[in-house]
Amino acid sequence: MIKLIVTYLSIKQIVLGVVILLAVGYLVIYIWFKLEIRWNEAFLKISYNDKINEIEGIVNHRHLGVKGDLLASAEALARLTNTNYAYRTRPVIGILVGHDGISASVTLSLACTRLGYNVTVISEKCNESVLRAAFEGEQTSYYFPNPRMRDVPIPVDQYARINLHFVGRKDKDKAKLDLESDMKHKVDMLIGCDRVGPSADGCCYATSGIKLNEKRFVAPLHNLVHHFKHRENDRRKFIAIGDGGNELGMGKVEDKIHEYVKDGKKIGAVANSNGKNLAADHLIAVSDSTWGMYALIAAAALVKAHDSSDLYECRRLVGRVMPTEASERALFVRCFDAGNDGSVGKRELTDEGMRQERSLKCLHEILNVAKKY
Repeated sequence: MIKLIVTYLSIKQIVLGVVILLAVGYLVIYIWFKLEIRWNEAFLKISYNDKINEIEGIVNHRHLGVKGDLLASAEALARLTNTNYAYRTRPVIGILVGHDGISASVTLSLACTRLGYNVTVISEKCNESVLRAAFEGEQTSYYFPNPRMRDVPIPVDQYARINLHFVGRKDKDKAKLDLESDMKHKVDMLIGCDRVGPSADGCCYATSGIKLNEKRFVAPLHNLVHHFKHRENDRRKFIAIGDGGNELGMGKVEDKIHEYVKDGKKIGAVANSNGKNLAADHLIAVSDSTWGMYALIAAAALVKAHDSSDLYECRRLVGRVMPTEASERALFVRCFDAGNDGSVGKRELTDEGMRQERSLKCLHEILNVAKKY
């Protein structure tokens, strides 16, 4: 009898303990959700315009920067929709990659997939080994169901993907001809990531004045901008990121290049292509192209977050889209290892390391602004 009473009391205590634990757990979850709503409401109270303007102040080139273009670029990227005849197709972004913008283009491509877009990365065949090494280990397909396919019974188009295209330097390379067709009919936005463009004499120059065409370093990928602009649509934008005045799209600030850039009249990327203006619709002219890439990703994430109706998601979106310091360091190592043929000296390595540290410092500053509430 005594044993039965003890067992009964023990069972009562166990049940009571379980009930208390469930109640406490429910209370903790309730308080956490309430705090999340408060944090997100506080996050949304600060206008994304103000945050993006503050970010622009961090990265903008003192002479070549165009005030307001970072905001315009971010709104165009965050609100990108399909501009082609296939209504249900996921939007496609083309990224033109230069020799100095490989790591930046990888980070930008990954961010675009996290915003739900397909990405086509375009560069010369001589950059293929470095670009493939840079993407090694990265998630080149990201689960992001196409919202226009929600009413389709069988799930299709569940992933945003990155495709790589490498073009030879010959004008009639078949891959380039296919890309020209895609520019007219499939690509919804074009981004030049530290990609050199033709100057007034039609040649592409390094900032040091070296003629890159003679060195056979570049293919005429700037003509893809001409084909992209062939089909006019107010939603189809060409965004350029650059820092030296010799990058594709810089024709938007031609006068400033002539005034402030050394040998600007020679190296400035201000030429047209077959009579078509190659100037960017929106220009992110910055002190370092990597900084401009970070700024564009953060700004687009802020616009996307403020457009979101999900209070639990909006603040997390910025963290999901932006790169981390660890991922950027690993990317730098992969790019350096793939591109180093043994000729890089200690001085060049030190300079590149210092540049990376400055870029990571800029990344922290941008994240602090983007995440504040």
